[in-house]
Amino acid sequence: MGNGNINYFNTLISELKNTRATKEFGQIALLIFKSGKMNNRKPKTFREWYRIFCNCVGCKYVKSYEANKLSNPTEELKNLFNYLQ
Repeated sequence: MGNGNINYFNTLISELKNTRATKEFGQIALLIFKSGKMNNRKPKTFREWYRIFCNCVGCKYVKSYEANKLSNPTEELKNLFNYLQ
């Protein structure tokens, strides 16, 4: 980072440590998946990514959460993670 740039990875890690509702974690996973910030080793499907995300973050994996059920995050959540858009 340096040169006055913000380290968004550290910001993301810090935000993921906060207590959140299970659905919010799913919505964050979807924001990351759709962001274009992941490299070419990104899982092909959201379901695969969501499982990995939950395992890494330590949040509950909900099998029924599909991208279409998580696609409307609150304005607060979108603003908090605006660097992913």
